Amino acid sequence: KSSGWKKEVIRSSSVPVPPFRYSDAIRTGPYVFCSGALATDWVHGVAPSARTNGELRLGNDIEKQTRFILDQLDKVLEEAGSSLDLSVKAQVYLTAEGMRQISKFDEVWKEYFPKNPPARCLTPAAWLVSKDCMVEINLVAVTKDGGIKPQVIKAKGVPKWPLHEPHAVRAGNLLFLSTGIAADNKGDMPRECRINPNYPWYEKGIRKQTEFILGNAEKIVKAAGGSGYENIIRRQAFHSNFDEFILCFETWRAPFPHDPPVSTTIEDSTVPLPVPGATLVLDLWAYIP
Repeated sequence: KSSGWKKEVIRSSSVPVPPFRYSDAIRTGPYVFCSGALATDWVHGVAPSARTNGELRLGNDIEKQTRFILDQLDKVLEEAGSSLDLSVKAQVYLTAEGMRQISKFDEVWKEYFPKNPPARCLTPAAWLVSKDCMVEINLVAVTKDGGIKPQVIKAKGVPKWPLHEPHAVRAGNLLFLSTGIAADNKGDMPRECRINPNYPWYEKGIRKQTEFILGNAEKIVKAAGGSGYENIIRRQAFHSNFDEFILCFETWRAPFPHDPPVSTTIEDSTVPLPVPGATLVLDLWAYIP
């Protein structure tokens, strides 16, 4: 029962202090919710220790930024009674340059989460609050003493694209799905979502993408022990073309004739999505009784 849960504010002395008023994390019950972290010391833009300054021997800028951020989040989680290994959900915001270097980012992700990585949603960001930062990451984790063991969910019939993230992770009654995007096992646009260039006026790609993502989401929810669409409680939609919003929402609404999930919709036309031709990312959470 959640009646005994308390809100505990986590402010770590081991990470740079932002000039804004927010906590590093909030712990409540068996969950820890972290604020978004950047590779900054809040003085120099990108922290000097997260820069390569063009020296190839020091690696790649997005690699150094990602390591800086994950090291910072690890310290916050430890103070909250958790750890990176107990992360169940990550939301990653990437600028255009960050998205172009996504394979380098993913290599670092594998170093920090070699087995059973958290569910993760990769989302575009035109710019981040600190100059020259290419990536921002927030995490949800479970506590060491909370009695919840994260469960990685693999759903039959759902493509496993090449990036290092599972279909979903269940943590207690919450199910966190990874990047909802029209992608096949190779990371390309699935054949059933492509538009015949000879008949573009007969088909709407956004409808196909939305149907594809929703179909996968239903399979994932069922694999986690849910009954289907009715278990989805939260939706964030990221469009690269806002002209598609109405058609996407009409398609989305069909499986939810009553009591639809809460929803947030954002557009960013400046950052390419990680799948060529894709124009939509859905970040979905579900509740499994």
